[in-house]
This record gives sequence, structure tokens and C-alpha cells, in this order.
Amino acid sequence: MTEVERGEIRRHMQERLACLRGRLENADLFPLSCADENELASRVSELAMTLALRKRDSGLFSEITQALRRVEDPEFGLCTRCGEDIPKARLKAHPTTRLCLDCMREMEETQRSARAC
Repeated sequence: MTEVERGEIRRHMQERLACLRGRLENADLFPLSCADENELASRVSELAMTLALRKRDSGLFSEITQALRRVEDPEFGLCTRCGEDIPKARLKAHPTTRLCLDCMREMEETQRSARAC
């Protein structure tokens, strides 16, 4: 992987982190004061959805932060399972990935087979 490609992936991850940071900091969780029970039920439902999205964003924030640390490692961009290069397009689309498509498919198939038993 060239230094230019690393820089492009690094910038992409930094942009995603900034976006996630903004969403996490600006999530409006309150107030829950309501005019009636129906409005309260709606707000509780909205709060549950907001919390679920916040949890997902928090996990993604952590994954991207870890990937950003790894981008300088010479092993970044290599599949941790087979050692082959992960295509640049895949890394740009999913910079947190550690597996090439073949290994990802194989892992998913193994997981599906395990659940079927």
C-alpha cells in the first residue's frame, strides 16, 4: 500500500470519526416531559431508538479509532486470516475490515453452518 493510499484511508477515517463524534455529542436524550400517556409512549420509543443508534455509533467510533492506529502498521491492508492484500476499494469502503472478501465469506458461511446445527 502506498503512502498516498494510506493517507486517503486515514483522512476518510478521520472524517467518519468527526461525523460520529458530532452525532454522539449532540444526541438529544431528554426531556421526557409529556402532555399525555400517548406522547410519553412515543417519546420512550424514540429514546429507545436513539439509544440503539448511539450504541451502534459508539461501537463504530471505537472500531475506527483502532483502525486509525493500525493504518501506520506495515501489516495494515493485509488479511489477518490468509495474509493476502485486501483490495484498496474494500479498505476505502470499510477501513475497519481485517479480512479479504474470500475469508469474510468463508467465516460467514462457517457461522451460518454452526447456527444451523
